[in-house]
Amino acid sequence: MPQPILSFQRRFYIVAFLNVLLISIVFTAFWTIPFRIEGDTAYAAKIAQQYVAGAADFNRITLVDSQDLANNSETWIYWWPPGIATAFIILFKLGLSVSAAGRLLMLGAALAGGIGWALVSAMIFESRIAVVLAPFPPLFYVFQSSMFSSFTEGDVLVFSIMPWLFALSIHTVRGMGQPGSRQSFLPPWTVCFLLGSLYWLKFSTLFGTAGLWAFLALAVGRNYSPRRTLQYIIVSLVVFFTPIVTLWAINRLLGGDIIASHMSLGAKYANLTNSAFKALSTVMLPIGPGAERIFHGGHGILSDWLIYLPGLALLLLTIRATFREISFEFAFLASLLVVVPIAGLVYLTSHSNYDFILDAGRHASPYWIFLQLLLIALLTRTASAEGRLEKVSRTALIGLTAYCCVLAAFIPSASIKTALRVPRSGACPPTGLYVATFSQTNPAAVATAIRDIIHQDDVVVPATYWLGQETWLELPGRLLPLTNFWEPLMQTHGRSGADYFASTPFRSSRPVRVVLIAPDPYSQPDYDEAVSRIKARFPQADDWSLALSFPADRVQVWVANLAKN
Repeated sequence: MPQPILSFQRRFYIVAFLNVLLISIVFTAFWTIPFRIEGDTAYAAKIAQQYVAGAADFNRITLVDSQDLANNSETWIYWWPPGIATAFIILFKLGLSVSAAGRLLMLGAALAGGIGWALVSAMIFESRIAVVLAPFPPLFYVFQSSMFSSFTEGDVLVFSIMPWLFALSIHTVRGMGQPGSRQSFLPPWTVCFLLGSLYWLKFSTLFGTAGLWAFLALAVGRNYSPRRTLQYIIVSLVVFFTPIVTLWAINRLLGGDIIASHMSLGAKYANLTNSAFKALSTVMLPIGPGAERIFHGGHGILSDWLIYLPGLALLLLTIRATFREISFEFAFLASLLVVVPIAGLVYLTSHSNYDFILDAGRHASPYWIFLQLLLIALLTRTASAEGRLEKVSRTALIGLTAYCCVLAAFIPSASIKTALRVPRSGACPPTGLYVATFSQTNPAAVATAIRDIIHQDDVVVPATYWLGQETWLELPGRLLPLTNFWEPLMQTHGRSGADYFASTPFRSSRPVRVVLIAPDPYSQPDYDEAVSRIKARFPQADDWSLALSFPADRVQVWVANLAKN
């Protein structure tokens, strides 16, 4: 006997309650573990830190001029949009520490995303079983991104906003499609502007929002005459791209073009087929880490095609079944959310030496949750009389889902283990962050000792082999960072000035003291050689003295005075 159908309102309330409850439990369980801010997000936090301290203007970072260490130089940050830095600025002005601000942003993003996906869930299905299962995709994303213990990528903030744009887009399409509807185009045009505005939060949202724009353009336009449809599409395209082109123009004027920067960096990336195949195979569930660990184990037992093919089959079966069993509009939207991001990333990768497709899961996971919810809807639908082919398809859908869930389970397990390895006494004052680049066991002691020897006018050189921007948040004074991720600092430093591996000399027009901070968290075999090469880049140094050494943590701090030329 079929179960009574829950009303839309009850479905939303139940799923929202479950999402908020489960997310709150996860964050509460890990609340006392020191928080991490790393990678791209550390750049944004440092920008905000300097702005609040009056050391830099909005969306700029002040660093030592690599052409003359006596001076400072400001760089307009065009590598990321200003949205994340702005969020940090607001929280810093309210008096929150770096750690508290990052954790609050993650909690707010997780809850907002959970409630937003509850709204989308209520639009997709009616089954009671589906309502119970609906919280798992958002919860899985919280674990996948380690939102409860770190803030390392801006895509997690997209997770908090994207479902609301989904719900608004679906509501708009349904409203405009009512029989006899003569509504204004203003609602869909407003949605188009909001979609384009998300570019100010994260550049990579362009692919997901472009898919939603295409969905709005075609789904709304089909209800009108060709002339009105063309008018609507042209205006919606202009409205969608207005905030995007505005920010692009500002960046070009004040800083540079991130895409042009990538496309000018040497040889082009060639292995497109394999990367695209892996990306498509992990749309439904991120099976990559689990598949590599179980089947490869470092020995290449099975080829990538064999271990990833079930993921691709699950994607194709889900879209096909959505067309047949749920609705054309949802299947069309799901197809766009896959085709547009992958095609865009393939294009960028084909014109660059960087594999943008490798990051497809990170960029698109905040909205690929929509496909996971469709899968839940399909699996929980009451099977009606169907032919042999449909029975085989349904059985395959169930089996492939089970296979991918087993492989994907590795991700929350690894995320929890990583968080639990952080010592509860590892928070560095005053930021409250856990900085593993300094020490995996006692970064607070290392960071405090380094800050104690830094003077106001020192040139502070955090030399990190791999990223390491989180160390900048702990260091006062005038920074001259050296890193493998030197591209965002091109305008201030030039490539050689920021490159950890370069040998271009640094000079100063007046006497200054240099504090070289050289951590080795990855135990590089050429570490001593790298430190010697970096010291040699300061030809004015009278002599280098080892001010601090932490052998257990492999951190050295060297000090030298630079004489005037």
